[in-house]
Amino acid sequence: MTEETTETPVAENEDIPLQIEVEIGEIGPCKKHISVTIPESEIARYEEKELGEIMTTVEIPGFRVGHVPKQLVKKRFKTELENQIKQKLLIDSLEQISDDHDIDPIGEPDLDMENIEFPESGDLEYEFDIEVRPSFELPDFKSFKLNRSTHEITEQEVGDYMSRYLSQYGELIE
Repeated sequence: MTEETTETPVAENEDIPLQIEVEIGEIGPCKKHISVTIPESEIARYEEKELGEIMTTVEIPGFRVGHVPKQLVKKRFKTELENQIKQKLLIDSLEQISDDHDIDPIGEPDLDMENIEFPESGDLEYEFDIEVRPSFELPDFKSFKLNRSTHEITEQEVGDYMSRYLSQYGELIE
C-alpha cells in the first residue's frame, strides 16, 4: 500500500480554501483507501458559518428572531448543527480530493456518514475506500500491422441473395 500525504485546499467558497490532510493508499489496481483529516480550525470556521445561517431564522421563546445568543443556539440545536457541518465538510472535502488528486471514481465512495464521529474538540478524521478507473499504458497502435481481407461480390452472389429475399418477403400477385 503506497501512501501520499498532502495538504489540500478545498473550496467552500471560491475565495476561502479549506485546509485538509489527505493520505491516499493503493489497495489494488482499481481501488484506493483514502484517509482525511480536517483540522479543528476549519471545523470552527464551518460552525461559525452554519451558526450565522441558523441564527437568522431560529425562533426561541423570549428572544426576537435573529437575536438569540449563540451559546443557546449551540445548546438547543447541537445535533442538527453538527450534522449540517459534518455533511458540508464531507461534501466539500470529497469534491476537492477528487479534483486535486486526479481520482476518477467509478462509483460512490464506501462512506457511512452515521459512523463518522463529530469531535467535541480536535480534528475530524474519516476514511473510505473508493473504486477508480484503472490506469495503464496503451501500446503504440501505429506499429500494429493489420491484414484486411477483401472479397469481390459476383453477379451470381447478388442474384442468389435477391432470389432468397424475394422468396422470403415477396408475394406472388397474379
